[in-house]
Amino acid sequence: MRQGNSQAGKAFTAICVFLIIIGGWAGYRYYAMQKLASAPLPDGGGRQGRCVLWFVGSSTINYWTSLAQDMAPWTTHNRGIAGAVFPQIIRHFEADEKVQPPEAIMLYAGENDIAKGSNADREIANLKAFLAVKDRKFPHTPLFFISTKPSPTRWASFAEQTRYNSAARALITARKDAAYVNIVPMLLTRGRPGNFYVADGVHLNPEGYRRVAGVIRGALESDLPVERVRQCLSEPLAGRD
Repeated sequence: MRQGNSQAGKAFTAICVFLIIIGGWAGYRYYAMQKLASAPLPDGGGRQGRCVLWFVGSSTINYWTSLAQDMAPWTTHNRGIAGAVFPQIIRHFEADEKVQPPEAIMLYAGENDIAKGSNADREIANLKAFLAVKDRKFPHTPLFFISTKPSPTRWASFAEQTRYNSAARALITARKDAAYVNIVPMLLTRGRPGNFYVADGVHLNPEGYRRVAGVIRGALESDLPVERVRQCLSEPLAGRD
């Protein structure tokens, strides 16, 4: 009987230790996830201020590995988060450290949300929430909203994307500090997604990014002050601070 009690005690102790370990791991994971959720956007270091462009958004931004070359001589910060949905982007943007405002913020968000079942109304609400944060943190910084792109493997979402893009255009163009950048036509061939995507049918290939960069460059030249654009495109990097 004593031996049975001893074995039962050991088993109870082992279970307690196991539960403590599992509980500790769960607590640590929760803490880590909360800390990650409140972290600033990536690539927040480096030179800030004049002639600096922030590219904020989901993996369409994050996977833009040629961004610096495609947008040179502008200084770019790739602040995209792979796989992010709009509420995540807002949280990280809100948690961003106080720094010198960039020349402009380029925003791409909403495609992942719609692909996961969201709709235009919810994404416009998210866009308004992002703009509210932007107005608090960077009230004088121009924002360029990049339309959601027509991705081949998400073609079923194109109609809802179009509704979102149309509503976003109306919201953005009503503001004095924002511009709408329509990249959809540059990525279509005869009304369908062109050969501008990698194998997953969602993310852009180098030619796709080159086309998007061309549209964004045109928007910057049209909507930013002419003299500032001229300075940013002609001054050496060392002379911009």
